[in-house]
Amino acid sequence: MTTTVLAYLLIVCYFIIERLLRKGEKALSLQPSESDQGSSRILWISGLLSILLALLASILNAIQIGDWNGKYIDWIGVVVMLGGLSLRYWAAKTLGKFYTRTLQTIEEQQIIDKAPYSLVRLFTAGLL
Repeated sequence: MTTTVLAYLLIVCYFIIERLLRKGEKALSLQPSESDQGSSRILWISGLLSILLALLASILNAIQIGDWNGKYIDWIGVVVMLGGLSLRYWAAKTLGKFYTRTLQTIEEQQIIDKAPYSLVRLFTAGLL
């Protein structure tokens, strides 16, 4: 039960953090730019499905469908959620004013190659 409450609190924290990190009108807009090519829609759908699955999991456990009775599995899930939320916060904070809800670019935008984005660049270059 503790892990379920923690998971729900992390979902609430996600929405709070998302709102607090976005600065400016462009960052709050739901309209993707022309360069988006559908990636924002895919991210929205996958995010929504993830949240629905988290909500559905406790309901299925309550009616004993798929109940693993494994407190270690529960805690691993909470740790993974916390890690994902931390990584998202770090990445968004690194982007600063360039962090938006959908893929958008602005004229003065620069390529960010520090913090978590340096790892992405190394990975895509085949060096990691």
